[in-house]
Amino acid sequence: MKIDVMSEIERGIEEIRADRLHGASQLSRQALEVLKLVIEKGSDTKDDFLEGLKNVGDRLIKVRPSMAPIANLVASLVYEVFQASKEKKLHSLRNLAYSKTEELERSSKISLEKAAAQGAGIIEDNDKIMTCSYSSTIKEVFRTVSECEKKVRVWILESKDKDKSYGKIMADELCQQRIFARLVPDIAIKDYITEVRKVLVGADSVLRDGSLINGLPTYELALAAKGKLPFYVVCETLKFNPRVSSMQVKSEEGFDLIPPELITGIITEAGTFKPENLAPRMKELDRYFGVFRTFFTNR
Repeated sequence: MKIDVMSEIERGIEEIRADRLHGASQLSRQALEVLKLVIEKGSDTKDDFLEGLKNVGDRLIKVRPSMAPIANLVASLVYEVFQASKEKKLHSLRNLAYSKTEELERSSKISLEKAAAQGAGIIEDNDKIMTCSYSSTIKEVFRTVSECEKKVRVWILESKDKDKSYGKIMADELCQQRIFARLVPDIAIKDYITEVRKVLVGADSVLRDGSLINGLPTYELALAAKGKLPFYVVCETLKFNPRVSSMQVKSEEGFDLIPPELITGIITEAGTFKPENLAPRMKELDRYFGVFRTFFTNR
């Protein structure tokens, strides 16, 4: 690839690596935008094109290991392009790859909306919910609830990491939508947990064994809710990580690992799952990585 294209790709990867504001859903779509650079401006031979797509895809998968949607979307794209490469010429392969990125971006947004609608379905009129960190999915849940003309009051933990309060960002955005949001100090979780009826949090990844990776202080919130309140995760199935269990994971700084026994249910666009019942969905996602690994090994 040309030097200017590689520089653009490097900038895109670095932006994803450094981004500490946006969630996994948004950054996974940014990863697809980086792959579009390879698709549109990549090498002039089919083998070099596939090699370039593979190399950039590999780097994107590794850039934010706590965020499963990046790996899942990248692996899905590589899988589709690899399958088609056996019969298609380079021009047709580029067109297919580009169309697939557009399709994946659309489907990821639709999945988020459907998961949020499912999450909104468990919220009653005048409900009181506690959450933490910043989640575009949880924000969409509350927007959907508001559209249904149900009143909801939201307690949001400050979710401080270094000098940034992700809870305040979330609270400000909810207030802009005229949704009641009360900011709670992280150290006061136990003092305020008695004022709410349920806990809803987003996800960066749901691991193979049903464990959750999410921003601080999700683990402390889950512990506070244990035995007192239902603790729900709301996310797209794209956030399922079929490759890693809690015994293998190395969480990024600023993220918590929450064991499955603290989770009441995982609400997705495909319905609500118990943490112990994820195997069929995980297997479905893992097939993309099987081809991905084979592709890398054989080339």
